[in-house]
Amino acid sequence: MQAVLFDLDGTLLDRDASVRAFITRQHERWQEKLGFIPIETYVRRFLELDDRGYVWKDVVYQQLIDEFHIKGVTWEELLDDYLTHFQDSCVPFPFLIETLKALKNRGWKLGVITNGRDPFQMDNMKALGIDGFMDDILISESEGIKKPGSVIFQRAARRLGVPVEACVFIGDHPEKDVQAAAAAGMKAVWKKDPHWKTAPADVVITGLEDLSGVLENLQEKEKLNRLKECCPDLVLHRFTKNELGQNNDVYVADGTFVFRFPKYKQGVRKLIKETHVLDHVQGKLPLNIPAPIYRSLEDREPGNVFTGARWIEGEPLWPESMKKLSEPSQRKLAGQLSFFLQTLHAIPRGQLNVVGATGEQIKDDLKTLYHRIRRELFPYMTHKACHHVNETFDRFFEKEAFTFSTTLIHGDFGPSNLLWDRKEERITGVIDFGEAGIGDPAYDFAGLLAGYGEAFVKEGLSQYPEGERLFGRALFYKQTFALKEALHGLDHGDAEAFESGMAAYR
Repeated sequence: MQAVLFDLDGTLLDRDASVRAFITRQHERWQEKLGFIPIETYVRRFLELDDRGYVWKDVVYQQLIDEFHIKGVTWEELLDDYLTHFQDSCVPFPFLIETLKALKNRGWKLGVITNGRDPFQMDNMKALGIDGFMDDILISESEGIKKPGSVIFQRAARRLGVPVEACVFIGDHPEKDVQAAAAAGMKAVWKKDPHWKTAPADVVITGLEDLSGVLENLQEKEKLNRLKECCPDLVLHRFTKNELGQNNDVYVADGTFVFRFPKYKQGVRKLIKETHVLDHVQGKLPLNIPAPIYRSLEDREPGNVFTGARWIEGEPLWPESMKKLSEPSQRKLAGQLSFFLQTLHAIPRGQLNVVGATGEQIKDDLKTLYHRIRRELFPYMTHKACHHVNETFDRFFEKEAFTFSTTLIHGDFGPSNLLWDRKEERITGVIDFGEAGIGDPAYDFAGLLAGYGEAFVKEGLSQYPEGERLFGRALFYKQTFALKEALHGLDHGDAEAFESGMAAYR
């Protein structure tokens, strides 16, 4: 599952409440012309003629004028009032913004498919404050097609760049939303409406606050089906999600296997590269690393690609745990990690199918990163922070000759990927080689620097051949990590990652 599409009226917009609020205000605005009609009567009759929005308002207002013998105002004027002011009365369903934020942060593509007129429906979405969350919006009048026809659903999937079967549609109407989405090939979620008793949906929710959990369950079932399809001999009893995955959905099966499903197409490419690296280094390193026993790498669509490796015992070595250890224990762990990196960095590239990088290429990549930071992040930074970033990059480019030798590196050698045994105070394994490649060996020490500080890293470098030469570059790379996280947030609509990366620069 990659995209979530919504109906508007009755799903995101509480249309009943909005219409009541608007009609009440319209009656007040036109009190001189409409005041002779009791407001309760005017509201009730409008709602009856409106038929939950399925009758356009030119017909409704003509009927109201005829029935109540309204004088001094035309149906065209009342219709224009409706088109102009309805947006001021838009009422969202509870948890609307919170739900969209949560979905966006988890990497879902979002969209709206609504019947109606444009710009009327677009104005309503702007009034709700939801247009900025959407990757695409399809309004039937502009598209020249409408629900329940399948074409508008298929067009939405195509414009989002995902297969139609990778979309979930949420709506309140059993036929125009639920049945139509299912017929087009999407998963259909019915947002329960008391006007109808039932709907042929895959899942039923009573409110938007239920949606995140429902989508998690749909994803989990989809991934289980994928595993059964690709690994028919694999028997699983417990399949639970690990919330630590940023680029991958990570599931632990029976406490024995860890399965990783990339969330994005970029993540698919990374997982394929990571698998090649892990195959290349198996049996050559002094600590446990993942060994992808199960894999599906042929279909490049997110949700279909996965690897499965045996569970490695241990827990992440968080900085808080490191601070509580004695100096001799910290030196011991620094030595373990330094020896691991020394061994990894010394492994010949051989037939490893990974793009190589020279010092000059790393310089070019850093210049590209610097340009992106200035263009995309500086607008959110204080003047002082911008000056500090400029000074950091300019000084590094001036002092560094970029003549160092590149090696195979882990690429994300930080606390969340380093497992340890708390009781024995030893490293038990290293996981997540998704950023592995040919690069500057100092980059791996930058991960340790960000997690455990200078004293720990200098101890590790003292046990690494000519390690003192790496410290200055490691210190620079460490200063880029938060900025890279902020850019990742922008690239993937992950507000939490963006805010975390930008926190020190506001």
